[in-house]
Amino acid sequence: MRSILVFHLVVLLPTLAHAGAWTLPAGRLWIKASGLYQFSEEFYADAAVVLPDGRRVEPGASRPYDDDGRSRQRVLFVEAEYGVTDRITLGIQMPWKELRYEDRIQTTESWGPGDLRSSARIAILSGADRLAARLAIKSPTGRFRGEPGTIPLGENQADLEVGVQWGRSLGRPLSWIGAELGHRVRLEDREREIDPGDEWFWWLEAGWGLDREGRLGLKGVWQGARGDDTSVNFFAPGSALSRDFDEVGLVTMIDLGFVFVELGWAQNLGSETYPSAAVWSVGVSRELALR
Repeated sequence: MRSILVFHLVVLLPTLAHAGAWTLPAGRLWIKASGLYQFSEEFYADAAVVLPDGRRVEPGASRPYDDDGRSRQRVLFVEAEYGVTDRITLGIQMPWKELRYEDRIQTTESWGPGDLRSSARIAILSGADRLAARLAIKSPTGRFRGEPGTIPLGENQADLEVGVQWGRSLGRPLSWIGAELGHRVRLEDREREIDPGDEWFWWLEAGWGLDREGRLGLKGVWQGARGDDTSVNFFAPGSALSRDFDEVGLVTMIDLGFVFVELGWAQNLGSETYPSAAVWSVGVSRELALR
């Protein structure tokens, strides 16, 4: 059962690469490929438990997987955004996942495309303070198998998101602060008769250029989500399906001129059922003028 929970974290990590409240100029295309890697022998407990060595672990504390289990996830994200007008930017993102969980009893692997995400950002303010509305749809394109011992590549239901993004430049290359607050409507999984409940989500980020030419910078991120406590699982009445989490991340930004490189580290902060190891990432992006 723990292997089923492994994939949740990678669903949320792409927020580290958000363009934020800045929409693209008309006719500009932004493309990016990024890879994520995590290997973990522990996860955050969702209930109090006494381990075989006598140690008591409270909910939210890191504990070993049962039967010497270990999880590994490697994910490739390919995404693109296009400025339809100076105020409207459309985007799309597709992950390719390779997920593995093994213990003394069995080894389980899944690989293939995950859930497709499409989005639109609409600029509201474009002065010193940038403000944009973001709309997004997650389509259930990732293969889903609900049998015990399998690792789903998708969530088997669609999401609708609406968020408000704010950003402000600090007057130096690669230097800004930004934030988003949004609500995610997680539609019912009709095949399994499960209503996963809705979520509020947010992220805060700040970047700072380490040189005046904007070739090198650091970005810090804090993101989180809180689910609807009324989530319903019709197979197990009363059980919650929310994905409450908090996560911090640090990204090194390198502008090589022809491409923009991001090297990232992220750590979940005691979110129950999530793997407790750090996630490492590398991303390469480029912006092109199509007209």
